[in-house]
Amino acid sequence: MKLKLHLTLLSVFLLIIVACSERLDTYEIIGTTTTQQKLDNESGTATAVAERAASMEATRAAGGEVDLRPAERAAATAQAEATAAAERGEEINLDDLDRVELVDNLPTEIPSDIEPSSETVTVQILNEGYYDPDIVVIKVGTSVIWENTQRTPYGILSDSDQEENFSSGGLRRKLGAKENPTFEYTFTKTGRFTYGPDLSGAAMVAKGRGIIFVVE
Repeated sequence: MKLKLHLTLLSVFLLIIVACSERLDTYEIIGTTTTQQKLDNESGTATAVAERAASMEATRAAGGEVDLRPAERAAATAQAEATAAAERGEEINLDDLDRVELVDNLPTEIPSDIEPSSETVTVQILNEGYYDPDIVVIKVGTSVIWENTQRTPYGILSDSDQEENFSSGGLRRKLGAKENPTFEYTFTKTGRFTYGPDLSGAAMVAKGRGIIFVVE
């Protein structure tokens, strides 16, 4: 009787050890995968930034015109204005140089090379909150989906005083999720609707700016 009891307790103990071991392996796998994804993302970001900088420098050296992103144009303008103010002996508020995401440098007219879409358009949120594409032209009743491809919980927020108001909140990817977080909004009015980053919960300031043109 005692032998049978001992054997039963031993079996239970072994089962507990196996279960804990499996759980530990799972945690280790998740932790390792998450760390590797972070490293891959940072490496990819650094490579993209370096390649863009090299491409811009080569274009300038060849006498070509560099196509700056909206926030880059705003940053260049802000820096030029600050330099001119400093040369005039005026005081500069350095914090203003970090607010380039509030500057509307987006087109006021629909680009001639973009046809209005009646199908759902997906906009990817890239590194530093830039958008691809940053200009979208759709017909009334069409939806736009924003997909955050980054680990930083970037979101989007429409500018104030517009007939269409949309806000995603921070788009955070859940642990273990294979798909990127998204936000969808259907436009029911015609017009020009601009938006920028929803900084709630973001670990760094996003610099992207986007625009939606809605037509009949």
